Amino acid sequence: MIDRYTKVLLTVIAVVSALLLTSCSNPETTGGVTLAKGGGGDDHNEFPTGSCAGSDQYTNSTAKTGCGWIYPNEKGYYIQPDANLYGADLYGAYLRGADLSGANLRNADLRRADLSGANLTLADLNYAGLYGANLSGANLRDAYLSGADLSGANLSGANLSGVYLRYANLSGANLTLADLNFADLMLAKADSSTTCPNGKPWGIGGGGNCPF
Repeated sequence: MIDRYTKVLLTVIAVVSALLLTSCSNPETTGGVTLAKGGGGDDHNEFPTGSCAGSDQYTNSTAKTGCGWIYPNEKGYYIQPDANLYGADLYGAYLRGADLSGANLRNADLRRADLSGANLTLADLNYAGLYGANLSGANLRDAYLSGADLSGANLSGANLSGVYLRYANLSGANLTLADLNFADLMLAKADSSTTCPNGKPWGIGGGGNCPF
């Protein structure tokens, strides 16, 4: 015959076993971020082949979507259209071909980041740090870059049509073959090391065709 204390012990064991079974069968939610079962990079959701449907969606595709988790400077950020990356530390991040259309990157640190070929249409990059960033071939149509530091940035071949560049620093920037149609460049800063769309330096003998 089982005494009362043995019954209590068996009940506790049964409850603990049920909890362990549940934790093993459900996704892990460490730090508020849902991870796939197993985690540790097995969720197939890393940039640039992650799912653009959101950070809690997963894909086994190897196609380059331009979305997914990146971990620059020991911090994790999910890259996707309309992402809220306000003030994010993306210094030196590899974001080639990223889909950040409509994203909030205001005040973000993107110095020396590789954004070549990225989709940044309608993105908010006001006051972002883009010193030395590679934006060659990027689509920045109608993006907001007021007060942004683009000094030394590579903007060759970039689509800058309709971009708001008021008060932006373009000193030393390379704008060779960039499309600046309808761009707002009021009070943008440049110097003799800024390269205009026609490949000539700004402000020297009128050779450069920068519209500012």
